[in-house]
Amino acid sequence: MKKVSYNIEFGHIYVDQKFSLLQRESSKIADKFIEKLKSKNETYATAILIDDYLPSYSYLDVYAFLEKVKDVGVPPDYVVYQTQLLSLAHKLIGSINEKNIFEEKTETKFKSNRDTVLLTHRSISSISLKDEYFAKVEDYVETPVLIAAWYLLRLGIFKKQGIVKETKYTKKVPFAGEKLLTIIPQKYKGIDETAKTILRYTSYKDALGQIKNVYF
Repeated sequence: MKKVSYNIEFGHIYVDQKFSLLQRESSKIADKFIEKLKSKNETYATAILIDDYLPSYSYLDVYAFLEKVKDVGVPPDYVVYQTQLLSLAHKLIGSINEKNIFEEKTETKFKSNRDTVLLTHRSISSISLKDEYFAKVEDYVETPVLIAAWYLLRLGIFKKQGIVKETKYTKKVPFAGEKLLTIIPQKYKGIDETAKTILRYTSYKDALGQIKNVYF
């Protein structure tokens, strides 16, 4: 599989939000990093994760949003909707090595050496917004599991399976990267750290050395 040097995620947004200073700042940081890659003749692909998991409504005009991101200076090559990661998240849960310490009652969780990490739990009212229609989900998959699966998708360890969508700005470069850079607001750091904890207990733990996050 051909890969770029870096898969760069930036501009994360929810479908019940609009373009804001957070996406603008993320884009500016990505632009600076890309300039450094260009100076070294390294390749890259840019990606935006759009969170459509659980909101009760959507007023995000995706095409207008991507245009605003492009105007800041970083045309996004690919977009992925978070609900599309659900099947990969379940695959990841099945790969956790310490299966004997799972607790299967009304929720699925495992105990690491420091924490009890919640993976899924039953939630009758869980709603997924996907392709502009509402779909009930039987189990609510915790966000860190989705993010861990997202890391593996971006590294090419999990396959795209129609999940990754090209934008009209794509440079026609491979989606998967040898390394990852995620540019994300500081408030999401706890989710990212839990995602890495989950990976540490799977057969994909070696991927942790390829993941770099920048918080702002």
